[in-house]
Amino acid sequence: MFPDAPTERGLKHVRELIRLASEGHECYVILVVQMSGIDYFIPNYDVHREFGEALEEASRSGVKVLAFDCEVCEKGMDLGSAVEVRF
Repeated sequence: MFPDAPTERGLKHVRELIRLASEGHECYVILVVQMSGIDYFIPNYDVHREFGEALEEASRSGVKVLAFDCEVCEKGMDLGSAVEVRF
């Protein structure tokens, strides 16, 4: 789940992507889960409901909301597999 704390900056970015999508731009939110072996991603509504609701609106507005897991190692991280996004 994301966020782990309220994210006004994240909310601002998602709202900007909604606006840009309404103008015909191709927009994406890409969430990288810093672990592997997860089944799905969900917004953390308990921590920041407004952010979760903005992600839902973004998805309905044509913003592609994608999530990926990754392998974290000593030298960095490697993007892994696509993970289902659930609202």
